[in-house]
Amino acid sequence: LLLCWSLLLYFVPFTMQNPQDLELFDDSFEEMISKMDDNWNLEMDFNLLQESSFFTSDLLVEEVEQKQNSILLRCVDSAGITKRLWLEEFWSHGLFKEGDCVRAFLPNNLAEMHEFHISNSSGAVVVNPGTIVAVNKISGAVFCRRKSVLTEMLKSFDRPILRTQVGIIAHQMFQDAVKESISDLGMLRNIILKIMNKVDFLQNQYYYDIDPAVVLAELEVPVKSTAKFVQNFLSNRSPFPGVMPSTVLDRVLAVEEEMISEKFGIRGSIDMTVAVKAGPEQKSTLMPLELKTGKQSFVGDHAAQVMLYCLLFSNNNHETCERGLLYYFGGSELQAVDTKMNELHGLLRLRNEIAYYLYRFFDDPDTCDFMLPDPICNVKICRQCPQLLNCCLTQKNSCQMTLDGDSRWDAMAEAELCHLNEEELQYVKRWTRWYRMEGAEQRLRGKKNSYIDYDEEEDHNADECSVAMRVQQFSEDLRIMTLAPLSNVNLNRMFSHFDQVLLNGIGERTSSLFATVITVELQQISVQFSRSYRFMHSCDFLVKRVNTKFYFDTAMSSVYKLMMNDTIANRKRQLIINLDEPRFRTNLPFNVVQKMKPFCKSLNAEQKSAIVKAMMAEDYLLIKGFPGSGIENHQL
Repeated sequence: LLLCWSLLLYFVPFTMQNPQDLELFDDSFEEMISKMDDNWNLEMDFNLLQESSFFTSDLLVEEVEQKQNSILLRCVDSAGITKRLWLEEFWSHGLFKEGDCVRAFLPNNLAEMHEFHISNSSGAVVVNPGTIVAVNKISGAVFCRRKSVLTEMLKSFDRPILRTQVGIIAHQMFQDAVKESISDLGMLRNIILKIMNKVDFLQNQYYYDIDPAVVLAELEVPVKSTAKFVQNFLSNRSPFPGVMPSTVLDRVLAVEEEMISEKFGIRGSIDMTVAVKAGPEQKSTLMPLELKTGKQSFVGDHAAQVMLYCLLFSNNNHETCERGLLYYFGGSELQAVDTKMNELHGLLRLRNEIAYYLYRFFDDPDTCDFMLPDPICNVKICRQCPQLLNCCLTQKNSCQMTLDGDSRWDAMAEAELCHLNEEELQYVKRWTRWYRMEGAEQRLRGKKNSYIDYDEEEDHNADECSVAMRVQQFSEDLRIMTLAPLSNVNLNRMFSHFDQVLLNGIGERTSSLFATVITVELQQISVQFSRSYRFMHSCDFLVKRVNTKFYFDTAMSSVYKLMMNDTIANRKRQLIINLDEPRFRTNLPFNVVQKMKPFCKSLNAEQKSAIVKAMMAEDYLLIKGFPGSGIENHQL
């Protein structure tokens, strides 16, 4: 039987048992598509990219019944009417549990029915749509679902290594070049130098010992590739090679455009939104364009990312977007990615699985185990994964160390944890359980920024929390914006500190932006962006509160980082877990003493002693004193 791409998406991780299995991905993405069953390519009335072709039904699962070749979900809708949802063929392999909210997407001719059948050719389902999953997490799960889940739970483990730095700089350089139609190599290199001189990049170069000369050398390929793109597709208006019908780039509409679909439970940041003209009629169409630093991927994750962007486009712009673009710096290759229903079905099921495991993290926190997808158990690939330590820790603490008899993976996992003793492993298990308990309590209380359960009233309130606002001022680094409402509303009743908000420009096409509320007043709020944004002029925004966060405390990431095998982490474990005494120097250098003298003149004896002891501390110093004794005023 021919294997359809959507099933391939789901079973890829299970086939990756050894490096030789990588041969599975030697075919191009187009060749994979050509191997699908012809039935998948038939024209159907049901199309997730066309809102007019389906209706949605939000249901609460009361019972899950596993049949031989299907799953029966006994549900109720918001009106309390009982519905039966049969999941067949591809969808029968999904993960469901009593209490889940499911959103069924069904052909319009079934609107009045109480029993629905979702199969390969008709319908789709999204589990817990209030769980907003990032597109890059879904596309990354094409290769390893466990890594995607762990990356969401335990953030900041991807260090800004050379490849990451090169990728970020190349993206910014390309975006600036395309917006200004710059193809001169010298000007492109000057753009790179300006980017590299920003504080964030200088700090990363210093802390992670990244040689700027090596970065510049690595960026030569993206520079030449960018010049070629601008010259061919912007200056000369050449058609995209191999794309039918003939398509030319018209203009760039947005850069790093944030989009969210609460209907499908996904969000993403699109590198570029472009307008193209296609066919003899030169019909203007919007497309997402995704940039990749390296060469073409045969795993399918890059194409999967573009397909999900097409779904976001269709949902947000209310017009069908069936094609997106991929541009690879490594080979100056531009590739068109066409979206079909079977691919979207497979990706939505991956999205459901990620949401399932993230949601289950808070279930039954009194148990020592929590559910995660199986690892791919490929030693060669796993050794390069930034989540390897976390993967091994969770596997060890879940008492599942032996994996299908793969002694090589077991040996690698044991070696990864050999620097940790039993007390340290128990420390991780204990704190993980406590964070799960705290998150479960926050979810139970319905606290904002905790995991949001399905709640019809919550959805209603979310719509009310949209208000037209005008920009008042920006911070110097362009990361904080202050806004005031255009009408007389009480913002204290609409927003709270740390709310996640989506800003959409009013009156013209402006990139959607995600931000975090940092201050709220009666007639003014301030929001902070994850990075600096440049605005051509002041504009008005429609500001809406969105539920995009799980309650994964960043402190949990700190606990897992504490288990890393490096000098600093090893010493911290000795101090925090083993309760070793802090170490102090026996004396201070003469030049340090001379610098301290003017500062210490106004201090009393105890304060001077505290300052000197702090300067001599190699680990930490704990200073205690009554209020007014100068503890805060004399911090160094």
